[in-house]
Amino acid sequence: MAHESIPAPCASCQQCGTSFQRSRPTQKRCSDCQYQARLEANRLRRRQKAEADGKAARPSHCLECSVALSEDTKHHRCPACRLAVKRLKNTAREARIRRDRGDAVLGEQFPCTGCGQPTERTSGSRKFCEPCREQSKREAHRVANRKYEAGRPPRKRDREEAKARYRRYAERHPHKLLAQSRRYNEANREEINRKSRERASRPGQRELRREWDRQRRQKPKNRVDGRMKASIQMALRGGKAGRSWEALVGYTLDDLVRHLERQFVKGMNWENIGRWEIDHVRPRSMFSYETAEDPTFKECWDILNLRPLWAHLNREKSAKRIFLL
Repeated sequence: MAHESIPAPCASCQQCGTSFQRSRPTQKRCSDCQYQARLEANRLRRRQKAEADGKAARPSHCLECSVALSEDTKHHRCPACRLAVKRLKNTAREARIRRDRGDAVLGEQFPCTGCGQPTERTSGSRKFCEPCREQSKREAHRVANRKYEAGRPPRKRDREEAKARYRRYAERHPHKLLAQSRRYNEANREEINRKSRERASRPGQRELRREWDRQRRQKPKNRVDGRMKASIQMALRGGKAGRSWEALVGYTLDDLVRHLERQFVKGMNWENIGRWEIDHVRPRSMFSYETAEDPTFKECWDILNLRPLWAHLNREKSAKRIFLL
C-alpha cells in the first residue's frame, strides 16, 4: 500500500494570533512574523558587531534631508537624496572627462567674447552673454541679408507705381491709415513735439513758413477753407477739439465751393475773394449754441444758409436778415 502524506496540523501564531499550517512540528510563528523576527535578529547582530569593532552605528535619519530611514536599510540617505548624490557624482565625472579632453564644461563661468563679463556656460558652443548674444545675432542677420542681396539680381523699383499703389490702398482703406497714424502719434507724442520744435528753431524756418502760407492763400479753395475753419473755431466755445470743420458741418469743401460759385453775381470770382465774403442768410446771432452737437449749430452752418456777399453789403447788413435765397 502506497504511503500517503499526512497534512501538518494547524496552529495559532504566538506573535500575531492568526492560524497557520505548520511546515514543521516545531514552528511557532506564521511565515510573516517569522520573516520579521529574522530581520530583527540580523539588525541586532549587525549592531553588536559594529559596537564590537568600535564603528559608529548607522544613522536613523537621512544625512541630507533628515528624513527618517527604515530600520532594515543599510544606506545613510533616503532614495531621493541617493539619486541626487549619484547625479552630482555623474556630472562631476563628466566634467572631469571633458576637462581632460580640453572641451568646455557646462555650468562653469567663462568670459564673454563681446564684453568680457563672466557668464555661465549653458552649452558647449556658447561664446556670449545674453545682451551680446542678441546683438551678435542681429549682426549675423544683417551680414546674411547683405550677402543675399549681393547675390540676387537687382530689383526694378518703380517709384511712380509704388505711389499709385499706395494711393489706391489709401482710397480703399482710409480709416485704417487714419487709425494707424493716430496710434503712432499717441505713442510718439514727445518725440514728434521735439522734432517739431527743432524744425521751428532752424534759421530761416519762420520765413519759409510765411512763404508757404502766402502761396497757400493764393489758391481760392484754400482761402475758403481757412475762413471756414477760423469762423467755426471762434463760434464754438470749446473749439473744434481737433476735428475738421467738414466733419462738424456735414459737407465738404468742394461742396461749399460749388454752392458759392452757383451764387456768384457779376464781378465776383475767386481772385477777389477778399472783396466779397461768406455771409449767413440767417445771421449767427439768431442761433444759440455752444458745442457742435447742438441742433442749432447744424442749422446755422447749413450749406443752404451760406452765400457770397460783397464785403460792404455784409457790413451794412450786420446781424439783420434782409432776404432769403
